[in-house]
Amino acid sequence: MLTQHQLTQCELLQIDEEPYCLARVQDGRSVCLGLSRAMLGHKINTPGSPGQDGVFVEWEWDGKTLVVRNDVSGMYPCYYALWDNTIAVSPSIPRLLLLGAPADLDAAALAVFFRLGNFVGEDTPFQAIRALPPNAALEWKDNRLSVRGQRSIGVEARISRSAAIDGYVSFFRDAVRRRIPEGKAAVTLSGGRDSRHILLELCEAGHPPAVCVTVGEYLYNHSNEAEIAAQLASLVGVPHVIVSQTESPFLLELKKNVLTNFCSDEHAWFFSVADYLRDKVEVVYDGLGGSLFCDGFALTEERLHLCRTGKWRALGEDLLGSDVTMRFLNEDVRRQWSRELAVKRLLEELEQHGSAPNPVSSFYYWNRSRREVSLSPYRLLRGFDVVLSPFCDYGVYQHLASLPATMVLDHTFHNDTITRAFPAAGAIPYAYKPKFRENDDKELVRLSHEFLRYCYRQWRSSLVSFSYMVPRAVRCLIDRTYASAMLWLAPPAIYLLQLEAVIRRAKRVSHVS
Repeated sequence: MLTQHQLTQCELLQIDEEPYCLARVQDGRSVCLGLSRAMLGHKINTPGSPGQDGVFVEWEWDGKTLVVRNDVSGMYPCYYALWDNTIAVSPSIPRLLLLGAPADLDAAALAVFFRLGNFVGEDTPFQAIRALPPNAALEWKDNRLSVRGQRSIGVEARISRSAAIDGYVSFFRDAVRRRIPEGKAAVTLSGGRDSRHILLELCEAGHPPAVCVTVGEYLYNHSNEAEIAAQLASLVGVPHVIVSQTESPFLLELKKNVLTNFCSDEHAWFFSVADYLRDKVEVVYDGLGGSLFCDGFALTEERLHLCRTGKWRALGEDLLGSDVTMRFLNEDVRRQWSRELAVKRLLEELEQHGSAPNPVSSFYYWNRSRREVSLSPYRLLRGFDVVLSPFCDYGVYQHLASLPATMVLDHTFHNDTITRAFPAAGAIPYAYKPKFRENDDKELVRLSHEFLRYCYRQWRSSLVSFSYMVPRAVRCLIDRTYASAMLWLAPPAIYLLQLEAVIRRAKRVSHVS
């Protein structure tokens, strides 16, 4: 049974302790609150990079000017808001809200998010709060704001598949060796390709990690990942630990929403990894950005054809999927966050990738990887000395982004690269896709029960339709065959109820101050 204290703690999660810088023009002079100087993440020098490589954000206030910069990939989550002669920057959106940033919701951004699963461009749930663009140069001086950024869209290379594989082996090897750990390191090892590639290259470089960690079976995800990961760890002689998820799925959703800044519909499973590794290692390796170009993520012949023929609207409709999941919203909100609004916003972003050799993967790299997947290593693993993402290396990105889409359309390019570089590891199969099992219904009933208690605590919502959600949650309690509906019903409703709670708290704090 969840207590009020547990709910409150998971809703807020030490928002007050998040780093920030707030500059304001007050009585004709500029003042600063929070950290006048900060460097979060890590920098790496990569030859040929148009900006600073690594994954980081840094800011500095000199008494008159606030300057904020980030890495060339923009993977480090950081946000800024401008209001009432004030600017604030922080890796935490809830922190910005508590500082007084306007809490008006962005209908177009949310219309996309609840259909696509991530925000695009620099959108957030709030009109006044924006994500830093990649390779950003933000400057605020004399109450004037300038923000510049640059995304490097690939230029198609004329290269054979075999030479492209050799190039991938070489570029990634260099990327890993630029990221040799200083301190005890861990690899978050799945049964897939990205973490496997990292582990093998670390061992090849003579710097095996101290431990590999894999999440065992958990709600939403049952596969043979742990078994495959164990085989890999055994092959290279690295200790392997399988961790389990013991917290309530409902509480994990609450924690995930706050720490990922209400910008993700996934990652709750990752807490067990973060909790296990904390105080055991200083460095963690993550596969961020690895599956997009070389595995042809979300790429199909049909989608590629739509790109090549300029049928962006048809592509956008395909990516947004069905509107069935939007029924949990109040009717007025559903009209405001319309599909047409979502399509219009998505088209603005899709068309920016039209010249890319692989437009679909380019879109997902700069939006899904940068805006959602990055939140797992760089928000849930906060507190570690360094989190390294060698697939985000500029050299690796440039090589993979230059490959024509047809070269990776069969989704075997990364497999063949690993097999060429490490034949013995290539013989170990990859994990099969996660699947739901019927014996999960006990956890889903628990999720339904805790969701109903949360609805009762909230009492009312301007966003979520209780008349739609509550009867279905009740049915999950008495009809085990219906329980799996909570997999897609509960998380978005929890997200919005919690978002409303955070907004209310921010308004109370702002009113008091």
